[in-house]
Amino acid sequence: MRMGRDTGGGSLAGVALAVLATLLWSSAFVCGRYLLGGERPLMDPYTLVLVRFVVGSAVVFGLAALRGQPLGIGRRQWPLLAGTSLFMYTLMSVFNFCGQRTVSATMAALILESGPALLLLVWNMVCGRRLSWAEWVSVLGGALGCMLVLNIITLSGVQVGGSALGQLLLLASALCWVVGSVWNQRLMMRADSKLALVGWCQLAGAVMMLPVLAVCREGLVLPRTGLAWAAAVCVGVFPTALAFVAWGEAAARLPLWQLSLMQNLTPVFTLLAASLLLGEPATMLNVVGMALVVASLSLAVLAGRRPSDA
Repeated sequence: MRMGRDTGGGSLAGVALAVLATLLWSSAFVCGRYLLGGERPLMDPYTLVLVRFVVGSAVVFGLAALRGQPLGIGRRQWPLLAGTSLFMYTLMSVFNFCGQRTVSATMAALILESGPALLLLVWNMVCGRRLSWAEWVSVLGGALGCMLVLNIITLSGVQVGGSALGQLLLLASALCWVVGSVWNQRLMMRADSKLALVGWCQLAGAVMMLPVLAVCREGLVLPRTGLAWAAAVCVGVFPTALAFVAWGEAAARLPLWQLSLMQNLTPVFTLLAASLLLGEPATMLNVVGMALVVASLSLAVLAGRRPSDA
């Protein structure tokens, strides 16, 4: 199975859209940890996924209506849409939020941001595609940079936290993201209205969560404060509606391995925000890690300018 055709890896618009999506996704970690963390979570992960996609689909459909884009889609697009929604939206989100309950935020960020790019390279190898040295260096360099930014690699050694089950769930989330990304790219490249497709994917994700909520109804936790509901709505608007719209547009312009590598910017954005807004100091290794991530992304953009079937 091929990972797609050349989609113009040198597209600056695609890179900009992917960076924007990554910046928006960085807010999901903050809101998710606030709602799901602690001994008494403010919300259960299944309800959060449902609210995420209900709010997200409403925002995306609203954007489509404002831009005058049609909301209908063709019958031939439904199989790809269903697969994309199941893996890239529903399963990815469920495994993600469940895993974050028992794994540190830094470990969650590493697996969810660096994992997809590494898995895509492995997938390419299994499919028999020859990988370039630039792809290996950019992906592995980005992963190493993330470890330095997230303080997983420090002068004191390697710091790994969280339960094995939580890490396994996050790895499953990253794998679902890869599978869904393959179908998502094919879906978006055939789309007349990408906004409508993103909206229907998110609405389908919400519908897919209803049986899960019915089975797990005894463990559901609804927010009891306005701040908790606001955080849940923010998850639906920024890292869901707006981020997936930008990501869908980028998917039609960039190869998948390069697109996934852009996610390495999430911990960089998080660290910069913590330094600028909260006054948290960055170590020298953090700075080296940020430089390594940026250098790896630059190499990925240059490598994407050559013809590729990634």
